[in-house]
Amino acid sequence: MLAKDTEGRAPDRRRSRPAVAVLLVFAVLTLAAPASADPFGVGGSSTGWLADNHDHDYCWSTNFTWTSLQNIADDAMDYLESSTDFSGGSHQSCNSGTDVYFQRFNTTAYRGQYQCDDRNGNECDNADVRISSNTSTLPSSERAKTTCHEVGHSAGATHHSSGYGCMVSGTSTVETYWAHTRNHMDDLEVATS
Repeated sequence: MLAKDTEGRAPDRRRSRPAVAVLLVFAVLTLAAPASADPFGVGGSSTGWLADNHDHDYCWSTNFTWTSLQNIADDAMDYLESSTDFSGGSHQSCNSGTDVYFQRFNTTAYRGQYQCDDRNGNECDNADVRISSNTSTLPSSERAKTTCHEVGHSAGATHHSSGYGCMVSGTSTVETYWAHTRNHMDDLEVATS
């Protein structure tokens, strides 16, 4: 039997529904696992080191002579500059102040590879970005994605699972960075978790 209010009426159940909905939302939010951030700028096998600054100059090594690869590298560096706070970077002759050295290797060992050559703490002053020219290893349709990916490492980005732009490991044709990755690049700060 339902309790009646002071005027002898049964309670209106419709008024209690919003309260139940609020309690359910609160319970879901309280019990949900906390979001975890991805590591950024901490080096290692799947993460680049932080760039030393937002001025990201680049050059072609003596073996990076294919015009098609040079155009893809130019596009990747232009995209980094247009989509993040990286600016002022330009193509130049290779020297000790160059941030990214593009190299081409006819290899089946990797599609692309990033390696910091001059590190100061968590900052990388210059790095090699190596792109495979072996079409059985890296089909020409995936070169832009791979170049975007390795340039991302040179700016500190980490690997992601599928759906996270060009930083996904393996086969993909996505040539852009996920907004979360761009935010890390803009901050230019280490994130360890």
